[in-house]
Amino acid sequence: MKMFSKFCFSATLTLFSFLILLPTICFAHLPFYEPERLRAYNWNQIPKSYATYDKSLEDFSFSNPFDIKRQTAVKGQNVTLRPYAAYVVNILLNGVNDYDVFKYNKTDNAEMIFTGYLQVPACKEYENFYPALALLGPLTTKNSKTKEYIFKRPNQKDLSEFPWNFGEGYGYISVQDSSAGQLKQRDIFRPSNVIGVEDFQPHGLNISCLPLDNQPPKCSSSSALIVVPISDPGVYFWVVWDRDGFVQRKDFISKGKYGRYQEVKRKDASLVGGTTDDFTPADFARLADLQGEGSTLHTKCTTPENPVYISDYSSS
Repeated sequence: MKMFSKFCFSATLTLFSFLILLPTICFAHLPFYEPERLRAYNWNQIPKSYATYDKSLEDFSFSNPFDIKRQTAVKGQNVTLRPYAAYVVNILLNGVNDYDVFKYNKTDNAEMIFTGYLQVPACKEYENFYPALALLGPLTTKNSKTKEYIFKRPNQKDLSEFPWNFGEGYGYISVQDSSAGQLKQRDIFRPSNVIGVEDFQPHGLNISCLPLDNQPPKCSSSSALIVVPISDPGVYFWVVWDRDGFVQRKDFISKGKYGRYQEVKRKDASLVGGTTDDFTPADFARLADLQGEGSTLHTKCTTPENPVYISDYSSS
C-alpha cells in the first residue's frame, strides 16, 4: 500500500477533481459529506445519495447519525458490507453547540480495531481550530487485547465539556490534539502527486500509529488518535465537536460577558476512520452524484504563512 493513498480526498474536491485524478491517484478512503455542509454553502441541490431532503435530518445527530456500516457497504443487487473500509466524512460544525454523530452497530464477536481522528482544512483561518473527538460505548465494553474496561463514566466536570447528554449505561474516551494553541506552525498533509488536497494533520501523527488492514498499530499511542480493539457487540458512536469553543462560550456567558465572545459560527472538519483501503468501481456511481458549484468550505481560505508540507505520515 502506498503511503499517499491515505487521505486522497478532502472537502475541497469536486467531481471535476475526481475525474482529473482518476489516472494518477490510488483511491483509498471512501469520501462522504454531511448534508448540512453542502446545504449551508447553497449548492444547487443535495445529491440524492447523500441525504433526505427533510432539513431536520441534514445534521448528523444522535437521532440521525451517519451510519458507517450502512453507508460504506457496496450497494447493488446484493449488499456487501465492508466493516473495515477506510472512510472520510466531511462535516460542518454549525456553531459551538453543534456536534456531529456517527454510528457503528457491531453485531458480531469478531475483533474490530476502532480507529478515528480528525483533520481540518489547511486554511490560516483554521490554524487555531482543534476540534475534539469522542468514542462512546457501553460501560461494560472491554479492550479485546488487555481485557480492561474501555469507556469512562462521565462525572459532573466531564459533562460540562460535552454539548450532548449521555445515554444510560454509556461512557466515553476522547482525544484532542495536545498541541492545541502551542504551535506556531501546523503540519499540512499534501499528497505528493495530488493537487488541491491540503489538510492540517494532527501533530506528530505517524503511519506506524495507524492499524492498517485491521492489524494492531506498531506505536503505542498518539494524542490525537483513537485506536481501540473491540470484540463485544454493541452500538458505538463517534462524536465530533468544538470543545474549546463550547467551554469558552459557557465561561463567558456564566460571567455575563456576552459581548466579549466572538463566535465563529461555522467550522469545517473531517472525521477519518477505518483501516482498510477498499475503494471499488461501484463507488464511482455515488461520486458521480456529487455535483455542485464551488468549494464546500465555510470560510475564506488563506494559505498559512511559511507552511510545513508533509507528503506522507512520517511525524514532524
